[in-house]
Amino acid sequence: MANLSIKKVLKKTKALVLAAAITFGTVTVATKPIDVNAAFEAKHYDIREDGGSWDGTNYKLDGEVVRDAFFCDGTYTYFLQADGTPMTDRLTYHPDGVHVIYFDDKGHEVFSNFSHVKKSISGDAVDDLCFFDVYGYMYVNFLTFNQDGSALYYANPYGVMECNGWFQFAEDAGYVAEAFCITEGTWGYAYSNGKVDPKSIGDESVKNSFVPSSDGNVSEKTDSPDISNEIKTEPSFDTAWKKAYNDKLTYLEANKESFDKGGSPAPVYSYFIYDIDNDITPELFVRFGTCEADFFLKAYKYQDSKVIEIGKTFCGHTSFYAIPDKGMISYWAHMGYSSVSKTVITESGFESTFLGEEDINNQPEVDYKDASDYISGAEYLNEYKLQTRLPISGYDVHIITSTGEDEETVKRKLADTVIDNGKVHFIKADYYDGEFDNGFVNINELGKKGVLSSYTSYILKDYVWEDVNDDGQVECVLVYKEDGTDSSTCNLVVLSLQDDVVYAYELIYLTDDFKIANTVITYDNGYYKKRITFYKNDAYIDYIY
Repeated sequence: MANLSIKKVLKKTKALVLAAAITFGTVTVATKPIDVNAAFEAKHYDIREDGGSWDGTNYKLDGEVVRDAFFCDGTYTYFLQADGTPMTDRLTYHPDGVHVIYFDDKGHEVFSNFSHVKKSISGDAVDDLCFFDVYGYMYVNFLTFNQDGSALYYANPYGVMECNGWFQFAEDAGYVAEAFCITEGTWGYAYSNGKVDPKSIGDESVKNSFVPSSDGNVSEKTDSPDISNEIKTEPSFDTAWKKAYNDKLTYLEANKESFDKGGSPAPVYSYFIYDIDNDITPELFVRFGTCEADFFLKAYKYQDSKVIEIGKTFCGHTSFYAIPDKGMISYWAHMGYSSVSKTVITESGFESTFLGEEDINNQPEVDYKDASDYISGAEYLNEYKLQTRLPISGYDVHIITSTGEDEETVKRKLADTVIDNGKVHFIKADYYDGEFDNGFVNINELGKKGVLSSYTSYILKDYVWEDVNDDGQVECVLVYKEDGTDSSTCNLVVLSLQDDVVYAYELIYLTDDFKIANTVITYDNGYYKKRITFYKNDAYIDYIY
């Protein structure tokens, strides 16, 4: 492995810079490398020089619609297709017949930025994150730094940013690769956000001894059993923005900050984190208020080593959705009416673009459209109560709770805990009523009124063995039913052995036809889905739509 620091490399090279990072979607590598030798011929028009008229759809010159040509309206560059309309969401070749360029969903050619490519040159559907430089040329087989020289990124021979694991470099990956002594076949490790860990760059021996973590630190592998092929990581607030957001939420909780100047103080109701501007570091979004009718949302950004407020908006009856682009969907729905917008944050705060609306009051069998019907790939942004900070400390981390013990040992310890009425550390993951962290209680106490529920008592009816969080270690899932009823609903308690302590995480209001597969808990004839994430005395639930 090259023994060379990033700072030393920066002194020797003048790297092109990146301006964003992987945030959404699944990278789908093309089936063939880009053919950079293919020729492409097209004329190029500029309205400032050639005149004519442009209505946003067609460019007319001397009364004729211009077709099969590049066109600049003075601000943006377009490619006008055979019908005269701009090409959108599509890769194509630059007129030089060598470089690959991209036109976004508005038909604008992308410069100096990442973009989620939705169609290949051949028109096939893809979901690739690619970077296009100041000339609009796609990075292909190129290793480079980000703006402050703190992180590496690699665009592979297909033009797609590497992420989520080990990869091998192709030959001639640029001058930064040369400085790292990278040759064809050299290994590297890219985290899910696209960052390539410089400590991972090397030969097969480096790959075999390297244990990556979310903060970029590494440790040597030992001879102890490796329960999972996944990265062994644990949540922490070591990263600066994570600690800052945690401190901000603690401050807001303590001070019950008002959501509006001159208004009544309103506590934090929930929060979520989301990289709305695709700049690697997510923003913190905090919902203030007392009920869905009076909610306000504030957005905060970690910048210059501090948390600053960057926007505020009313959000009563509103849910939010991540999209494969900058911004998010704001979905307002109430009493049969809905209004959907794409929301971004600018220097002046929240700004929205209207996408559509519905009135379904006279259509009893019709539900609101999905957010993905407005923007393809939209995914629900789960919100979390202040009681859990795991969504922050565990952000971008595959949380491993495995103890490294064999399955039979784990099963025996969990079974003995149930049989012997042992103590468990009880956490209400699906936080609803009562305390979130209930400390240690005996197994037999879980069914008593006031523990699983403040309103009734429960009886342990069944159990199943499942690896609930997909970390290679089995958990025991206890099935509780409300005492004295024949209801099909049940509560689940997941018993997890961690550092020789048995933790118990509660999920509420499932139906007894539930199934657990690949971390997803499906119930009510497959209509609803949940995913539980836990680590010691913290846990949360994601609702999957």
